[in-house]
Amino acid sequence: MFPVRIFYAPAPELIKDAVDFDYTHVVIHSIGHAHRNEKGISFEMAGKGKDINDDLPLFFHEYPLLKKERSKIAGERILRVQERINYKISLAVKLGLKPLLSIYELSLPYNLQKFYPEFYPGNNNFCMALPENQKFIEDKIAEVFETFPKLAGIIFTAKEATEGQYYMHKCKYCQSFSQAERLNMLLDAIRKGKDKVKVSADIIFRIWGMHFPDIFYRKRIKTLWAWTGKKASLKETVEKCSRLPFEPKKVLSELANICDKSIFISTKATWQDFDLMQPENPWTGCFPRNKEIIEISYECYCRPTEKYFLLANQMKRFSDYAHVRKVKGVMALPCAFGFTEVWDEKSRQFVFSGSNRSGSTYNIHRTNNHFITAFTPFLISKLISSRSEINVKDLLIEYLFRKHGINDGAKLADTLIGMEKLAHDIINCNGFSILSPNHYMNDMSLQLEAYKEHASWSTCTLVDGDKKILSILKNLPAFFEKKDKLLHKAEANLTELKCYDETVKKNIFDMYYKTYAGFVDILKLHLYSQKIALTMWAIERGNIQATEKVINFVLNSIREKEKILLNSVISEDLKGPSREDRLYCFKGIQRYNTLS
Repeated sequence: MFPVRIFYAPAPELIKDAVDFDYTHVVIHSIGHAHRNEKGISFEMAGKGKDINDDLPLFFHEYPLLKKERSKIAGERILRVQERINYKISLAVKLGLKPLLSIYELSLPYNLQKFYPEFYPGNNNFCMALPENQKFIEDKIAEVFETFPKLAGIIFTAKEATEGQYYMHKCKYCQSFSQAERLNMLLDAIRKGKDKVKVSADIIFRIWGMHFPDIFYRKRIKTLWAWTGKKASLKETVEKCSRLPFEPKKVLSELANICDKSIFISTKATWQDFDLMQPENPWTGCFPRNKEIIEISYECYCRPTEKYFLLANQMKRFSDYAHVRKVKGVMALPCAFGFTEVWDEKSRQFVFSGSNRSGSTYNIHRTNNHFITAFTPFLISKLISSRSEINVKDLLIEYLFRKHGINDGAKLADTLIGMEKLAHDIINCNGFSILSPNHYMNDMSLQLEAYKEHASWSTCTLVDGDKKILSILKNLPAFFEKKDKLLHKAEANLTELKCYDETVKKNIFDMYYKTYAGFVDILKLHLYSQKIALTMWAIERGNIQATEKVINFVLNSIREKEKILLNSVISEDLKGPSREDRLYCFKGIQRYNTLS
């Protein structure tokens, strides 16, 4: 069994689940996963439709001008969030768990540049090469541990933090340092800040988003140009990007030799969020001087357009990979780090939600006994306690009995486990799977560009990825015929499920039937989106002509999508297309019709 077993549990109910699933640590809250303009968003703005997680709930006692403004404008809100975080920390400690706080760096307080311009000499970047800036980060982290004294550690990501505040830039102060050295300045400042208050606490650094090859960034930027119509020099665009391109082999290898040995290193088991049958992350296990953690994430399956996927065999593959790479710990993510508790002014309480979203996502996807989000943490906890001798089907049968009292769950288990292969075979495009909610938009021109943009993510993970996806366009009829047969198989499974043993309680049967019915509808949405986007792509590249038959094929796919969006058993989870969407859709077809 791995000595470190972390569960992302930013709500009290999830913290309690962590005990049942035999985890050792819980991430009780996440702050700083935000996107804002260079002016930033302050705490006082958070109650006006902005995300409260954009700013750490601190007063910055070492910086009087910041403290004065924050106390006056946002003091009540800061204290409220501090109280809530301390409540969850105390709950975790009471249950015998070690509580962790997730943060993003650089996340800097609103108006920092206004009150302390010396942190930004000659430019708008907070440069970590400056000693006074390193001290600011140290003081901030020290205040985190002073404010939350029972905290066992922090886990942080050096990516997806506040836009406009990049540590990984180039200026006259840091240009002589390598990218690994610049990154290590941030790691050192965080570690030193922790050591000022609590030497025994842990620092866990997530290198998520920092292991993609240079080609990934270049392809994505070019695709975004096509999507938005914006043009700029590649160099200028890259320099302004929050993720400067670099070679992982060079940067991460150097970082592995210079970062402090006390820092934990965390990598995702796969390369990206949309992880249906994606290859394992090759950078897992490449920090031999540090204790390493592997993240087994099913975070995307809290989204309406993916939440019906069960990835039991993939979870086992990732668990086995963790054993092979000899990491020290495993972290399970039932939802993205951007999902956490936020204060809802209308109800005057904390609700579990994603960034800039309202309502309780947790209640929708977890409390109502949704099968996948309930079963997966149980599955992972079992997998990480052993290895190859565990059979996924046997685990599911055990779960069906323990959770619902189903004595003979073998047939149901086969059907549910088969969901994973069906999803992969239908969504897979010649070696990789493109998953994205963007595929459900009905603006044809946008849908095509969105599909191509997400294809650029996936093709980077495979040798000759571009050639593999473009080869599909040469024989689309055969490609779609194969997909249609697989969809018929999924529909046949649904019909068979209807005849399942009547001894199963009706409410339990309804839950599983709806799960599978929703799964089939999601597969249909993916397939129709493929038909639309790939056909448009083939027209664009000249593989086929935009004949009346081809255009009618696309129009029919759009109509079928609309039926699902409006009439599905999961229609409450999906937003149906508006009249404007449909108009855009037909304009898109007219646009591509001219290409013939």
